[in-house]
Amino acid sequence: MHRQPGPAPGIRIYSRGGLGGLNATGEYGASEKDAIEKAYVLEWADNSKFAQRRLNSAEELRAGIEEKSPAKHRLFVIRGLPTDYLEVLRELLDIDPHFIDSHVRRQTYRPLGHRHGDANATFGHFDYPELVGCGPELMMSYVSQVDDLMGDPIVHPLSKFGDTAAMFCRASLWTSSKLGVLLLDRPLWMARSSGIYKARHSTKIAKSALSSKTHRGVELVGGDDIPSLEALLTDHLTVPRSASSSNVADVLKQIVLRQWSEFFEALALEPPSSVDESVALYWQVQQSLERNLETSRPVKKQATPQPLTSDWEWLLARLERQTHILSRLITPITNIELPPQVGRSTGDNADVEDTRHHNTSQLDENQRSLDRVTYLGGVLLPITVVSGILSMNDEFSPGGEMFFVFWAVTMPLCLTTLLVIYADSIRKVEVWIEVAATGISPEDEISNSSSSSSNSAPSELVPDLEEARLSSAAMPMASRRRRRPQQQQQQRHGGDECTGMPAGPGFIAEQSFSSSSGKSGKAKRWKKQQLGWMGACKSIFRIYKLKQLQIQDPPGLRPTAAGRRGTQSI
Repeated sequence: MHRQPGPAPGIRIYSRGGLGGLNATGEYGASEKDAIEKAYVLEWADNSKFAQRRLNSAEELRAGIEEKSPAKHRLFVIRGLPTDYLEVLRELLDIDPHFIDSHVRRQTYRPLGHRHGDANATFGHFDYPELVGCGPELMMSYVSQVDDLMGDPIVHPLSKFGDTAAMFCRASLWTSSKLGVLLLDRPLWMARSSGIYKARHSTKIAKSALSSKTHRGVELVGGDDIPSLEALLTDHLTVPRSASSSNVADVLKQIVLRQWSEFFEALALEPPSSVDESVALYWQVQQSLERNLETSRPVKKQATPQPLTSDWEWLLARLERQTHILSRLITPITNIELPPQVGRSTGDNADVEDTRHHNTSQLDENQRSLDRVTYLGGVLLPITVVSGILSMNDEFSPGGEMFFVFWAVTMPLCLTTLLVIYADSIRKVEVWIEVAATGISPEDEISNSSSSSSNSAPSELVPDLEEARLSSAAMPMASRRRRRPQQQQQQRHGGDECTGMPAGPGFIAEQSFSSSSGKSGKAKRWKKQQLGWMGACKSIFRIYKLKQLQIQDPPGLRPTAAGRRGTQSI
């Protein structure tokens, strides 16, 4: 499909309603009014010439219906539905008002019982697409502003740039034994101010046959216009084989099927790019085909399906296959807006841990449950083993003379087992251990030596410490939670180099009998290491006094390059 040149420059479009649009003064242009007539009559007889006569007014329509024409068959074609023409049709012809109302509303006509009148009258209506071309600014439905009951048909784009579109029109046919009436939409492509033109078949020729009209040698816009339903109907009725007026309904159905075939071929070349446009287009197509299928169904059920009914069902199946394939090709794009990442300062580390506390609370609870089961097993295991051994002699049975041996052996074993389990649960915890004031390298220690401007007492040197009792469930999880911010901060800043205060162990082990812990006023030195079995035993027997830090690292800690911890005086 190719686009013809649009309206001439300088033409201002106010409306596309009526016979071709209004000019700046609100009146119709004379050329457009002459180009598009509101009605005409087709007259033909068997094996005779075909005649077409224009009806310029409602009075001419009245005279044409009342006159006795020598032609055997007559078909009155009404474009749109002007009110004065409608009055003539209602007055002279026995047309059901519901039939006209269904045509105006573009709905299915369902007759209410048998009407008195011409028993040979037949009716039918079909929705069909007309392939047209227009600019993207005209991809919408307009409401007529003239004295006409029919609104303009809906236009849907078929190409990416909107130069090819489908105009969904309505054709309603009412025939009697004498004449027939065909109600159609206004052919907007005949109005130059509408900005709509008929689509054309593309023509490809060989390079050797090219003229001076083009220099690319691929395609020329020299094809014929795609014929409209009116043109096809007129051409078909001029052939002698269409002699009977009763064949007009069958001819109209065949032409409508041809229009749908043209539409599906154009749709397969370049489907709409927008998802919204595709949904609106396919929904319109499905509604139109379903209305045509309902119209083609016979009133009385027949043993064999009608061919035309099968044709509409085949088109609906074709539409279903095409939409199924299109749904797999078009992937919906979902935009996910991520919250902005706000950099946190050193003082925000506590807030980070608070936000993670909700995620780790469930893990802490599970760990405590496992610890309770472990301690219960530590109590029951010695009792079971000792009772099994002593049960071999009746003297150690309950009520015997040596029964006290059971308790004398079981109680120390239970206590020892519980201490071993407790020591095993805390031996992997990283703590700051108090060491001697000399002999420790800077890489392994943190010095809390007194500064030149501060001569505080030893009790004031560690203001951020408090006594804490280790819990086998809380210690490992607390240690892991304090290591995560440090790892994430090191990854954010290149790994080795630390910015701000890194997270360290949350506990210190102060020696109860250390010479530096006295009142000598000497500075204390600390070394980070795992508590271990020996440290766990010292903690149990209070050789180490475990204290919990208020902050993540002991006082005086300052970060250094390459991830090393330096010393700083308090």
